[in-house]
Amino acid sequence: GDHRDLHKHNLVWVLSGMQIELDKYPVWRDSINIETWPKGINRLYYLRDFLIRNQQGDVIGRATSNWLLIDIERRRPRQHDLNNEVFRHNLNRNALEELIAPSPFQGKVEKELPLSPRFSDIDLNHHLTTTRYVDWMFDTFSPDDIAQERAKGILLNFNKEVVYDQQVVMQRSEKAGNKIYFQLIDSKRPKAIFNATLTYSSS
Repeated sequence: GDHRDLHKHNLVWVLSGMQIELDKYPVWRDSINIETWPKGINRLYYLRDFLIRNQQGDVIGRATSNWLLIDIERRRPRQHDLNNEVFRHNLNRNALEELIAPSPFQGKVEKELPLSPRFSDIDLNHHLTTTRYVDWMFDTFSPDDIAQERAKGILLNFNKEVVYDQQVVMQRSEKAGNKIYFQLIDSKRPKAIFNATLTYSSS
């Protein structure tokens, strides 16, 4: 799975989805440790889990993720022979047991933010870098909104690539119960490029 070996086969790892659940937030000057392992394959998706521990060794967060191997030239998912011994070693070892579910937008749009990727937003594969999607989600809030309540979970689904100078809009829903929904759409096509859900402790 080394990226140099994959590039020889015109392949690249692309994050398709991630779910993170936090029991406790780290604070300023805290040291954290993140443990991660590949745990198997589900159809075309390669699964990887994470445990987040504080400096006392207590688990404060868990995550699971789906990855695709994309053929660089064809821009399509492709399977590749990997070290199956690693998967066997981690069989039934889960940070989160459930598979990542779709997170379609629900409710009324409360906030829209027109955006367009700049050079600093683009990764080595010439796509919008993963963390920028989350940055843009939180840019739909004011500092006062963030100070009022912290989310305990986030679910991300990356449906299609975003490229340099593409005109897109991040939409945020009204809060529905203990959830807020997001979607990133192309300004010319309403189909969702990216979906996400924030979950709060209480409604």
